[in-house]
Amino acid sequence: MKPFVAGALSGGFDRLRVLSAPTLQQRDFLLKRHGGTGGADGNDSDLGPDGIRDRKAARVEAVLFVSESAVSPKRLAQLATLADTSEAVRVVDQLNAAYDRDGSAFRIERAANGYLLLTRPVYARWLGRLHQRQAAMKLSPPAMETLTVVAYRQPITRANIEAVRGVQCTEMLKQLMDRGLVRIGGEDNSLGRPYLYETTRKFLEVFGLRGLDDLPRADHLRVVGERQTPAATLFLQPTD
Repeated sequence: MKPFVAGALSGGFDRLRVLSAPTLQQRDFLLKRHGGTGGADGNDSDLGPDGIRDRKAARVEAVLFVSESAVSPKRLAQLATLADTSEAVRVVDQLNAAYDRDGSAFRIERAANGYLLLTRPVYARWLGRLHQRQAAMKLSPPAMETLTVVAYRQPITRANIEAVRGVQCTEMLKQLMDRGLVRIGGEDNSLGRPYLYETTRKFLEVFGLRGLDDLPRADHLRVVGERQTPAATLFLQPTD
């Protein structure tokens, strides 16, 4: 039976940014395209009347373009030399409005309590061909099921993961840790003090989640405190 959560999570890979750090030529092109040298009147406004980026917006865009991980509003304000986090949020909203108006391939999204500059999902198929990233990013069904259990039951021991899946999971956990999606978050208080596994910040970024509460059907499936979700429920198709 195909796990519905695994399918939902796998869609997050289509949102993954596929841009690498820009070359000097690419940076020069972007500066010329977006008015990186500032307006003729020297104003430091966010967007001009024609939608061209001025210095503040261009700095925000540049920071997000070269960043390899989500940038928090506070960090974005620091790096782009903005007044505060409120201004950072406002500039991001203005850039997204400009992207939508221009039909741009880009959009700034919230993930892991920060911002990522992403290509829109509609272009994933073509970008996947260009960068040959499918093999590198694809997770096997067993790996996706293991990741699903960790995401909804974390922190969780390997024995409990295997109790849910009904099979041995050592290799799947190793693969997920190698990809930076799962990490060891501590030790359980039970006999032998086994490791506890949890998802990483990269997991949130890859799947475009602000936090674990954004997981599909998190209110029904995610374990909170002592509440236990029946194992079989994790792998049922949604009815709504």
